[in-house]
Amino acid sequence: MKSLEAVIADYREPTIFSNKPVPNELIDSLLQTAEKVPYAFHLKPTHTHVITDSALKDAICKACFHMPLARQAPAIVIFTGDRFCAKEQEANLQHALEENEITLDDAERARTALKLHFDTSPIGFGWLGKLVGAPVLRLMTSMPQIPAVHKREFLTRQVMRAVMTFFWAGCSHELGIKLVESYDEWRIKWALNIPWHHIVVSVVLVGYTEK
Repeated sequence: MKSLEAVIADYREPTIFSNKPVPNELIDSLLQTAEKVPYAFHLKPTHTHVITDSALKDAICKACFHMPLARQAPAIVIFTGDRFCAKEQEANLQHALEENEITLDDAERARTALKLHFDTSPIGFGWLGKLVGAPVLRLMTSMPQIPAVHKREFLTRQVMRAVMTFFWAGCSHELGIKLVESYDEWRIKWALNIPWHHIVVSVVLVGYTEK
């Protein structure tokens, strides 16, 4: 198997896909690999949608401004981030504790960090406090970007960890992988019935390239 350095050095953006289908088992394996990346605060915000159906691919192609390569790709993988992922932290922590992946102290630190970054109580007014307060506090001390206020940016950074893991894992299996730069997020969500509280982080074209 090639080293990661060799895979990166050999990468060429696909310009044409062959008609050879990509096995579903291979895509599933690559997605399972991508799921293993660690996320901040022990969250799991990434969700994926694999499209191989012609009618759905047609809808995605329209959302990608009729990009020819999108229509030609044997498979399209959509990566989304869930705005409500913080609600699942406790379940994730309990699983990690049961698997001895973290200690009780680690879990408590994660809970405290989540409250600082995501909590908007009481009844949502905490969001306004973080929006106004963070810039003021930044004048006196270092302040992180608060996900409660900048959730789209936070989710994009987190989900892109999985996207790039999938990207390079696919390349290591000699697949042609391309990230679509321009797309209509809401048309994609309508086509796939993606919940409103998800953001579409990346549209990835997957196939074998013509030799």
